[in-house]
Amino acid sequence: MWPKRRVQIVLKLVKSPREVLLNFDLDVCATGWDGTEVWMLPRFVRALETGTNVFTMDLINGHYLGDRKATRDKRVFKYAKRGYGIRILPIYIGWLSPFQSLTPTSKTLLASISLGEKLRPPPLSLLTIARESREWTRQVVQRYIKNSQSNSARSQKKNGLPVFTHAMLGGYGQITSEPQGRSCLTGFELFMRHVALWEMEQAGEIDIRGHVFAEDVYNNIGQVAYDDTPSKYEWDENFNIKDFIESIDRYNDCELQSPELEWRNHRLKFPTVQRVTHASSITEILSPSHDVVIPVVTTEEFVTFANASVVEALEMKGILGNEKIIPLTVLDHDGKHEVLTVWRLNKVLNWQMVDRRIDEVREVLWAFHRANERLLVPELAERIDFLRTNLSKRAIRISEKDENLAFVRWVGREPYDVDGLSRDEDTDYEDK
Repeated sequence: MWPKRRVQIVLKLVKSPREVLLNFDLDVCATGWDGTEVWMLPRFVRALETGTNVFTMDLINGHYLGDRKATRDKRVFKYAKRGYGIRILPIYIGWLSPFQSLTPTSKTLLASISLGEKLRPPPLSLLTIARESREWTRQVVQRYIKNSQSNSARSQKKNGLPVFTHAMLGGYGQITSEPQGRSCLTGFELFMRHVALWEMEQAGEIDIRGHVFAEDVYNNIGQVAYDDTPSKYEWDENFNIKDFIESIDRYNDCELQSPELEWRNHRLKFPTVQRVTHASSITEILSPSHDVVIPVVTTEEFVTFANASVVEALEMKGILGNEKIIPLTVLDHDGKHEVLTVWRLNKVLNWQMVDRRIDEVREVLWAFHRANERLLVPELAERIDFLRTNLSKRAIRISEKDENLAFVRWVGREPYDVDGLSRDEDTDYEDK
C-alpha cells in the first residue's frame, strides 16, 4: 500500500520492446527496463537533452491501435512539474501560414476544413492565442477571488494562497471531435488557459489542487472516466484497501443506473456489473467471477456480427479450444430497434491486439456504450448521431495532410466560454 509504488500491467500483445516504447504518449516516457537492460527510443534521449516532449496530434487523439496513443491532462502537467514542456515544431507553425490574415480566401479555406466546428477567425497565431489565454485565466482567477460567487476559492487557502483547480476553468460545455471531450487538451486556446493557471502556481500566486482536474472522459455525455479508475479516491497517505474497494463498488454501480431506469418495465434480473474488478491475487482477478461485465445497448444485427467476428478471429488464432467465447449476451429487446446486452471481457478478450477484428469490435462497443450512457434521450436519430460522433473520434490519421488539417482545427478550436468572457460569436467560422 501507500507509499509503495503501484504497478500497472497492460494486457497487450506486442512483438518487441520497441513496439511498447513506440506507443507511449510522451517522449520522456519512451524508455523501459526488462530486468537486465534499459531500452530507450531516440525521442526519449532528446527529451532528456532538451527538457521537452515534441508535439504531434497523436498527443491529442492518438489511438492504441495506431503508432502512438493520446495523452491526458494529468500526465502533461505531471511531467511539466518534473521539468518537461511541450515543443511545437516549426513545420506545424508553418501549416498556420495560410491563416495569418482575415481574407475571403482564408475564411473560405478555414470553413472548408472545420468539419462543422466553430473555429476562431484568422489570424491563427500561437503567440496571440497564448497571450489572450493568459489574460483570460488571470481575469477568471481575479473574479473567483473577488466575486461573491467565488466562495470556494476564497474560503479555501493553503499556505495563505487561494486554492484553485483546473476543473474550475470550465470545459463542461466543450463539444469537439476529439476523443477527450472535456479535456483541456482539446484545443490550443483551452490548453494555454490551463497552462496559465499552472504558471500562476509556479509564480507563487495561487495553489492548485492537482487531483481535481479537467475531466478525463471520453465525451461530453460521459458518466465514467476514460482511465477506468474511481476518480474520487486518491493514492495518498489516507489510502486503505477497504475504502478503495468501496469506491470501486460505488463506481461500478453507476453502470446500472441508466439501464435499470430505462428498462425498469421489463422486470429484468441484471447480472453483477463491474467495469472495474478487484481481487487479492492475479489468479483470482483472471477468474470468470472477476470478468469485466458492462451493459451495452446496441442492435441485434451488431450482436450477431460482433459475436461471429470474435469467434472467427479466436479460431484462426487457435485460442478457442473447446471453449466458445462470445462477448455479447442479449438480455432483452425493446420491441423496436435496440437490444440490451451484457458485454463480457474475460481473461482472453481483455487482451489487446490478439486480432485486429477483436480490437475493432471492442472500439465499436465502447462507442455504443458511450452513445447510450444517457438512455433517456428518446429520439433514435439523436442516439445514432452520438454513435457516429464517438466512432469518428477513434479514426486513425494516416497522412501528413490529415495531420496538417487536424492541427489547424486544434489551434482554431475555441473553448466553451462562460459568463461574459466569451468572444463575439459572430466572428466564428464553420462549414454551414
